[in-house]
Amino acid sequence: MFSTVKAIRKDAGLEFNTNIVDETIEGYQKEAYAVIISSVAARYRLDSISTLVIADPGYLMLQNVERLIAAGMILNKEFPGDETEDNSKGNEKIDR
Repeated sequence: MFSTVKAIRKDAGLEFNTNIVDETIEGYQKEAYAVIISSVAARYRLDSISTLVIADPGYLMLQNVERLIAAGMILNKEFPGDETEDNSKGNEKIDR
């Protein structure tokens, strides 16, 4: 995976929320990672992903994408808003 639980927790605004445990965030991180890998695999060879180094701009981009998707999923699923309105902060993060 590209991001960290700490970074995802911070982006979702859950730094001090003890009700959502790290294992829950890891689950969303895995979901986000799967979304990224499936999208990338549709276009590129996956063995090139494994050769990325942490300082590589491609790795940093994937790290940010994973963090935003995971944080958005957390906000959408753990803190659903009014179902009649589509103004969720989670959707805003995912759409970025």
